[in-house]
Amino acid sequence: MDALNAGARYSLYGLAVEEAKAGAGILMGHACLIDSLLKTGQLVPASLKQAKTGRAMVLNLPNSPTRRPVVDNIAAHLVGQIGSTN
Repeated sequence: MDALNAGARYSLYGLAVEEAKAGAGILMGHACLIDSLLKTGQLVPASLKQAKTGRAMVLNLPNSPTRRPVVDNIAAHLVGQIGSTN
């Protein structure tokens, strides 16, 4: 496991995804976040309909001289992951 994927992860959304994968309910999620789970069969669509919200997921990074290089590495990883689902 590389450094970007190492360590504990905590998120209510992450918990909802895991519960849906375990069959505990239905998840409404952004396609860019669950496409890989749909492709691998870890999740199945409850409907073929998709709703466009007109909203976007945005990553804002402060332009600061104190920003650590790891922040840029994580940002690049996130952008790469989302770009790979389109």
